[in-house]
Amino acid sequence: MYLLCFGLLALTSFWSVFAHPEGYGGGSYSANPLQKVSLRVEGLVLTVFEDVVYSRGHNVTATLSGRTNHCDGTNNQQSTTPGNTPTATLDTAASLPNSFYWDGYTGFFDDFFITQIGPDKNDTDQRGNRRDWGILVNYQFIDVGGCQFKTQKDDKILFAFDAFNAKYFLKLDGPKLAKRGQPFTLSVTDGRTGKPFNGAFVESSSGTTVITDPLGHAQFSFQQSGTFSFKASGGEAIRSNRWTVKVV
Repeated sequence: MYLLCFGLLALTSFWSVFAHPEGYGGGSYSANPLQKVSLRVEGLVLTVFEDVVYSRGHNVTATLSGRTNHCDGTNNQQSTTPGNTPTATLDTAASLPNSFYWDGYTGFFDDFFITQIGPDKNDTDQRGNRRDWGILVNYQFIDVGGCQFKTQKDDKILFAFDAFNAKYFLKLDGPKLAKRGQPFTLSVTDGRTGKPFNGAFVESSSGTTVITDPLGHAQFSFQQSGTFSFKASGGEAIRSNRWTVKVV
């Protein structure tokens, strides 16, 4: 199923450099340089976005409501110097060609409360449980709002729908290169704890699905050359990052 979203993922970092020429509302770019981070947005049934983004703190505008607020880590006096933030990165990615839309409202702690990304809106399920968007950086929940938390270079930012009811946040890892006809192993762990995840479904872009063993391992082998992508999913878990293996 995740293959349906790949069209959204064919974006280049070139555009993100020019995504916000208006800046962040004050100061100089030298104090708030572009930062390379990874952004992943996991919706209810598909991956909305997954790519490297170059972003800086700036005035963000929700694409649906048009609400605007500064978003550079100085929000709610969290920092005296501006920098990139998770929500600034989300806004940068949303401004790329053929990307996604998002919405939220301001007023709490001088920050944006995210209410929708792509088709998924905060709601209550049939059992009465709230389903909201949550923000994690390097597989850990941030302890302040998405405009207050300053990211670091190469951070892994995750916006996940129904994040607060999820028990696991899957992380997929393995080799980047494999040989035709020779098996290779991918590993699935819970990104928050590092523990192996037993019973995850690891789906390849070829359509092959392998279930992980108690060590979190899934073994694949391909007879043809090519580049294959993989995603892992599992019960009560947020889908994994995409992993790509080149078979030669």
